[in-house]
Amino acid sequence: MQQVKAFGILQTAKVSAVLYLILTAIFAVPFALIGTLVSLLTGKPQGLVALLFLLAPFLYAIVGALMVAFMCWVYNMIAARIGGIEIELQ
Repeated sequence: MQQVKAFGILQTAKVSAVLYLILTAIFAVPFALIGTLVSLLTGKPQGLVALLFLLAPFLYAIVGALMVAFMCWVYNMIAARIGGIEIELQ
């Protein structure tokens, strides 16, 4: 067994931000397009909703990166005192 002693906070936060951005965009962009189409067909302005769906990936990326950075910092503090997560590598 090997132990994860610490995470690189900035690098882990950057990677998670990109993952959040991509994964959220996969769902948010089509919803924004559908919302815009429905708005055009019904004549009801829903531009703000579509804008929020387009901004969602960026908001998720920012908040996700901050939360992952915080969790890495907490993990590093705890792992230094009681040891890290153990994994088995081949």
